[in-house]
Amino acid sequence: MNKIQAQHSCKIMPKGLAATIFIAVGIGMVFTYIAIALELPTILSAVLFAGLLFLIISQFVSEATFELNEKTLTRRKEKNNFILGAPSVQQYTWNDIKSYKNGTEMGKRGEFQFLNIYFKDGNTWEIQDVFGERKDSYDKFLACFLSVVNEINIGRNVVVASSPTQETITSKFDTAPIIERKKTFYETIYAKIFTLLVLAFIIVVLLKFSSNLSGASIFRLGFIIIPGFFYLFYRSFIKNRK
Repeated sequence: MNKIQAQHSCKIMPKGLAATIFIAVGIGMVFTYIAIALELPTILSAVLFAGLLFLIISQFVSEATFELNEKTLTRRKEKNNFILGAPSVQQYTWNDIKSYKNGTEMGKRGEFQFLNIYFKDGNTWEIQDVFGERKDSYDKFLACFLSVVNEINIGRNVVVASSPTQETITSKFDTAPIIERKKTFYETIYAKIFTLLVLAFIIVVLLKFSSNLSGASIFRLGFIIIPGFFYLFYRSFIKNRK
C-alpha cells in the first residue's frame, strides 16, 4: 500500500460550476414562469427564485477529500443525496494528468488559492483552500503535488514553472508528453488588455460624463469599478512579476 504523502479536504461541485449554475437557473426559471402564471407578487417571486437557486446549488456541493502519494491521486466525495448519488472514489495515476493550473482568485469572501488538475479523460479536479481556512493542509498538498510533477518532468527532460516568474526549461530531445502548467487569467495578455479597457472606460466617464452621473452611478464607479481596476492592475501588471 502506498503511503499518503498529502491530504486536503474542501467543498467541490462534482458537476462543474458552469453546469451547476445552468441547471439551477433553468429550474429556477421554470418556477418563475409558474409564479407569473399564478400572478404571485413580484417581490415574492424574486425571493422564491433566489431561495430556489440557493437550495439547488447547495445540493450540488459536496465535501471531498483529496489524497496523493508517489503513484496515485485520489478524490473521495462524501455527500450522499439524490442528485450527486452515493459517496464515491476517483483515482488516477500521475500518467493520467494532462496539465494543471494553480494561483489565487477572488471570491465572495475574499481571495482564495486554487489548484485545478486536468486529466487526459477530460475530467477536472478543482481544489481550493476555503478562503484561507484550510491553508496549512492546502499548502502541503500543493507543495507535494508540484514536487512530484517536477520530478516526473525532470525525468522527461523538462522542468515546469510553478509560477509565472520561473522560466520553463525544455530539452529538444524530449518526446514524452509533459505535465504542463496552464496560465491563470491574470497571467495572460487578455487580463492586461481588459485592465486597460477598464482604465479607458473610467477616464472617458470622468472626462465626458461626470456631470451627468447619478448618485447610484457615482457609488458604483467609486466603490466597485475603480477599486476593481486597481485589483486588476495589481494582479495583471505587478503581482505576476514578483
